[in-house]
Order: sequence, then structure tokens, then C-alpha cells
Amino acid sequence: MRVELLVYSGQQNPAWELTEAEAQEFQRRLSELPVGPPPPQPPGLGYAGFSISVSPPTKDLPERIVVYKGVRVTAAGVTRRDEAGLEAWLRSLARNRGYADLLDAEGR
Repeated sequence: MRVELLVYSGQQNPAWELTEAEAQEFQRRLSELPVGPPPPQPPGLGYAGFSISVSPPTKDLPERIVVYKGVRVTAAGVTRRDEAGLEAWLRSLARNRGYADLLDAEGR
């Protein structure tokens, strides 16, 4: 699974591959989320969440999942409420990979 931190417009966003353990944790957290209303649309500029690419997609994981103030599972058109801290967990992974400055700049 490839994670892209959505922070730029017109530039390449930072991205990384999840380790096997991280991919399993992602899938576990995602599977715990209840269906919910669509999350708000991200702003036009700045932090817009995460895009997770799954290759190859499976019956449980579509090709693309967007996590932003809720979770948007795009292939199936399903939205979920992030009650398992999925976005916070992804933010911590981004910080651990050196992207803290990009996350901290979101409120500026």
C-alpha cells in the first residue's frame, strides 16, 4: 500500500509505502469503521488528508481510499466515520517519516 500525504497543489506530494505490519494495521482500523455521512470536502489549498493506493485491490480494499476527517472509500462509493483514529494514526506515520513541518503548517 502506498500512502500519499495530500498537501500540495501543483507539486508532487510526499508518499511512502506501508510496511507489512503497517498495512495490516491500516486494514484492521479501516475494517472497524462504521458507515457514516460523507466527510467535508478538503480545502483547495494545504492539508487535504491522505490518499492510499492499494495494488492490487481486493474485495475488502478498493484501489483508492481517501482519509480526511472521515474516510472516503472511493471505489465502492462508501464513506465511513473515523472512530478508530485512522487519520491520526496516518498523521503519526507521516511525522515519523519526517513530514511534521508539512502537517504543522496546515493551520498557518
